[in-house]
Amino acid sequence: MIRLGVLGSTKGTDLQAILDAIHNDVLDAEVVVVVSNRKNSYILERAEKHNISNIFVTHKGKTRGEFDREITTALLQHNADLVLLVGFMRILSTEFCRKWQDRILNVHPSLLPKYAGGMDTNVQKKFCGTVMWKRGVQYIL
Repeated sequence: MIRLGVLGSTKGTDLQAILDAIHNDVLDAEVVVVVSNRKNSYILERAEKHNISNIFVTHKGKTRGEFDREITTALLQHNADLVLLVGFMRILSTEFCRKWQDRILNVHPSLLPKYAGGMDTNVQKKFCGTVMWKRGVQYIL
């Protein structure tokens, strides 16, 4: 069984899909910790409702490296094997990516390269009249 550490800044809709897949024996994994840089993000509440350790880590007043080291500490304390970025609204440092090399996946709310970034992806899709919404998963090197 793989131990997942989830980083998110938003509602955690994709986290719920992951939890449902685990519950339905579709995914052989356990979410061991959820970390957010937004204190009031619903992803923390969602984790709490599922009895998952959840941690708020502020990025304010810290360098990117300091922030990322704090996240790494939380992931290591919970023995995470793989890091999932689900609506995580921070750019990770090279140091973090090297530490977790070959163990980071990012869930993006569209198939790339369409709606790659800048404006809120969901707003972009509505503005362009997109009817079908798909998700993309990126392997972070």
